Amino acid sequence: MRSFKLLHQISRSKFAKAGFAVTSIVTLVLAFQNCSPGFVPGSSFSAASLASSEPELEAENKKAGEQLYKNNCASCHGQLEQSTKRDRSAFQIASSIQAISQMKTLSLTSDELSKISLALASTSYGVTKKYTCTSPLSRGRTNPALRRMSTAEIKATLRSAVPYDIYNDEKVQQALSSLPADEVANVKDYSSMPSQEVANVLLTIADRAMLILDSAPAKQSYLFGQCALSVPTSEACFELFLKNWSFGFFRRPLTTAETARLLALFKNAGSGVRGYQSVYFVLMQSPQMSFHVEEGQSSSGDRRRLTDYEIANRISYKTTGYPPDATLRAAAGRSGELQKIENVEAQVSRLVSLSSANAVSRVSSYFRFYSGIGDVPDPSPIVTSGRGIGTSAGLGGNMLRELDDYTQGIFWKQTGDFEDFMTSIDSYPRNESMRIILGASGVVDSAKVVAQKSPTSFGFLHRPALLTNDGGRTNPILRGAHLR
Repeated sequence: MRSFKLLHQISRSKFAKAGFAVTSIVTLVLAFQNCSPGFVPGSSFSAASLASSEPELEAENKKAGEQLYKNNCASCHGQLEQSTKRDRSAFQIASSIQAISQMKTLSLTSDELSKISLALASTSYGVTKKYTCTSPLSRGRTNPALRRMSTAEIKATLRSAVPYDIYNDEKVQQALSSLPADEVANVKDYSSMPSQEVANVLLTIADRAMLILDSAPAKQSYLFGQCALSVPTSEACFELFLKNWSFGFFRRPLTTAETARLLALFKNAGSGVRGYQSVYFVLMQSPQMSFHVEEGQSSSGDRRRLTDYEIANRISYKTTGYPPDATLRAAAGRSGELQKIENVEAQVSRLVSLSSANAVSRVSSYFRFYSGIGDVPDPSPIVTSGRGIGTSAGLGGNMLRELDDYTQGIFWKQTGDFEDFMTSIDSYPRNESMRIILGASGVVDSAKVVAQKSPTSFGFLHRPALLTNDGGRTNPILRGAHLR
């Protein structure tokens, strides 16, 4: 309990009391945003309260609920018949309105929430209960063709698409640092309108790249090819340049029409080095540099199926946060290979491994981001000195490192599941200060990073980084509502 009291003082948290552990673990994982069913504690109003033995009254309530859903929910969650939010109780919807920023503008009575819940009930539109993140009715029809890239994805894509000297240029890095901070996904992510901030940054970087190329003929030769410096240059030389560099921006081969348009631009700019630079300037600002574009291919009827390259992009960005590597690109180039689920599973398994630094970092950053943790401040020296901790300097960073060690230990070393993640008593104090805070018996070996046991600091929700962070999601109830 000594370590628990210390955390209480460090965080100055009003909810670090005896009942905190119970409150933390009984999470609201089943919020409206969740894609799976679950236990709903203490709901006093639900669709069942409006279900009636009088068919006419029930039909009237259902119709009212359908209209309420259309007016308040459809813009984000799709039409009722295709909604993935089926079978949500009024309690779950109310919890989400309180917890999720995009929904806080809604003003609905408990009676109206119950009617929406009734309309969402599986029996209301003649299908069996099925909890999936993509409704079988809408699969291949309603997925948006555009999704804005996160700032992290834009940086990762640019890093793989341009030469080292351009990406690491000081002014390019300054421009990248001005990109908007990533936030929880919202409806704007599916807008076809590009972010003005992102567009300005990409324009600035493209301008800077042109200045770098103008000042260094050797860089022109590396980027455009030695043949580009000869006069006159050939179309074959230009096509080789496109083949070598366009894939990094588009993450797929160019279409015949796209190649023709870029060739026309090249010629209109006078061919030669200036023509190459003009085309490269356009490539750096292509829509694919700020959007995931999924146009798909015809499948059956009005359904469309993702292309192999689009599947490869989904696999790679969702698994590592980076564009596809050479192995995945090669698989996408073999027509139809990634249309088979077993081949998709094989690629994901290859990428999701402890040997993949990107995959490990992706999982750690996911839990930092989704729990609302940014930088953890160092606690007051007055608090730490009274508990036998010599200095508080750097303690916030140590807490973040322990959180990452904990995440990696559960998922990569133990291959644990969600229950392990929420209940494990493993901890990873790398110094004496963290050992005191965690109440562990020893300090981990920095070379082997073998877990120590901390019964008083169990599970993800009791990591010191969460308890001392004062972000908007550190309240235990809000944490539960957002973690899914």
